[in-house]
Amino acid sequence: MSGNLTATVLNKDFNFYSVKSLWIVALFVSAGYFILLTTYLIDYIDQISIHIGIWIISMIIVFLIWYRHRNFIKTPKNDHPSIFLAIDFNSSQESDRIADFEQYIRDQKNGYGLSKTHVLRINPHLSKRLLTEYDSYVANYEDPVSRHKCEAFFNKMFQKVNGKIAIIGTIKSRNRGDEPVFLLDIKILIQHIDTTRENKLLLNNTLHDVWKDRRTIRANDDSTEIEINSREMTFAVAYLIGVVSIIEGNSALSSKIWDQLESKIIDNSELSKYKEKLNDLNNLTCFLAWRSAFYSGRMNDAIQFRSKLRSRVPNEYDKLLIMAQEKVEQKDWKTALELTNKCIPISESNGTWRYNKFYILVGMGKFREAEDIWHQILNNTYHEELDTISQVITYNNYKLSADPFHIQTHFIIGSLLLKKLSSPTLAYEPLNKFYEASNGNERWKILNSLSKKYLEELHEFFGIANKA
Repeated sequence: MSGNLTATVLNKDFNFYSVKSLWIVALFVSAGYFILLTTYLIDYIDQISIHIGIWIISMIIVFLIWYRHRNFIKTPKNDHPSIFLAIDFNSSQESDRIADFEQYIRDQKNGYGLSKTHVLRINPHLSKRLLTEYDSYVANYEDPVSRHKCEAFFNKMFQKVNGKIAIIGTIKSRNRGDEPVFLLDIKILIQHIDTTRENKLLLNNTLHDVWKDRRTIRANDDSTEIEINSREMTFAVAYLIGVVSIIEGNSALSSKIWDQLESKIIDNSELSKYKEKLNDLNNLTCFLAWRSAFYSGRMNDAIQFRSKLRSRVPNEYDKLLIMAQEKVEQKDWKTALELTNKCIPISESNGTWRYNKFYILVGMGKFREAEDIWHQILNNTYHEELDTISQVITYNNYKLSADPFHIQTHFIIGSLLLKKLSSPTLAYEPLNKFYEASNGNERWKILNSLSKKYLEELHEFFGIANKA
């Protein structure tokens, strides 16, 4: 026992979170009180019941301190968001590697647009509990009671630290041949406002695109691999916070993040694959920020983002599309259509103009022409179309949130999910909403007929009676 106790303390595996640590502290306190009793206190207090009472009170105090320490989370001093690490380990060497990651992320975050974001590390007990809850969440996702219980725990953790991102998982020491290595198995949890399923799908796809769950680091490395991995993790975290910021309407933060990330990929071949997506995201953010500032009366900000967007657009085609969209926001449908038509001969197979034209024709009430363009959209594809669809979905969700009568949002999103993204389950609700909202309204007759057709396809797909 004494050998194990000595090894525990000397190897720095002792911490005041585990039950074993509680027994060790209780043993030391009891031994200390016994020594004090036999050498000093016995001369002043000779009633054994009093000594037992003092011992019990001291044990209660030890337990309360231990319990508080075990469940303590250091909260930020201000309301800035935080990234927190909850990574389970079994040795001091593994703990040191986690500390290295924490420090590297803290050192690098300013260069990724996250200067006002805290980086925190959760204690081992709460990290284990968080991982246990996560495993339970995944295993019992179909059980609403278990799922909501786990979600309540996650929300409580995020609220305590004003968390935006949680990096959770394990680090384990292994041997790869004759070389000792650390295996990292880490996942990421993201806190965001309640949003549409389409935005959740967009965020989930982004997560799979930028986040790598498993990483291997040589134990004898000179910190180069740790620095590279932490840089990749910080890039991914910033990327995800940028997307969440778009969803939550914080265009100023997302724009700052995209600017920083674009500067990071210039000399980094591993990250260069994100160049086009970052460019599109930055352009989208500038557009959303311009529109938001314009309609809230912040004209200086509106001019700033509009100028930035114009300067970022690489060619006449994109500039015409932006100018057309500006006219859409001003309800100048005729000019918007003229600008969009000018895009057609210089589009070079880029079909973004069709999405613009469909939206404009719907706004003008020219539904027969809009239907023709819609069929062109469904029958044609192009290289950047998935990014266009993401932007269309984000834009239309915004329009619906600002105007509940903007019911074409339901048709556009539902039809794209069904026909372009092959997501029939997600497509059903928005299509059904549009059908019910437009049914019997002569204005929406053509699109209502299309939505009815799509719903019939879905009913057949799901094997249910036709309700449309």
